[in-house]
Amino acid sequence: MITIPLQLPDELAQQVIPLQERLPEIIELGLRHWRKHATSDRRVKRAQRLNGLIAPGWQVIQPITLTCERDADGYHVLSDELFGVYGDGSTADQALHDYVVSLIDYYQLLAARAADDASARALFGRLRQYLFDHSALDCYTHPQGVTLYA
Repeated sequence: MITIPLQLPDELAQQVIPLQERLPEIIELGLRHWRKHATSDRRVKRAQRLNGLIAPGWQVIQPITLTCERDADGYHVLSDELFGVYGDGSTADQALHDYVVSLIDYYQLLAARAADDASARALFGRLRQYLFDHSALDCYTHPQGVTLYA
């Protein structure tokens, strides 16, 4: 195995620290995605806001802006700049579904590590400002005063 020293911007490093053990897997997935799209001509790029109920029991409580891209072959990629999460697919709906699954996976990963890891706890706190898991509580009062029941 080869050791490669990395220098990362502080914000990215904070996202990577809780995931150190899975970094080779994450880099491999990222490289696969990058190779697939690096040579593609990105012809369409637009923004989309994600808000409200996104899956059973999951609600975006503060809008997340997604960058939507489509390459020359028609492949769709949605990503956010807040958490570094992305989804892709052959249609915009498939890319959105993949993004939602990835965002929920990220939430669950951080939730599992938050108790033992200060960096994961900070990232989880930030993510919880945007995403709410209704299954965690029977009742939740949104910051705007609306009470939601699971």
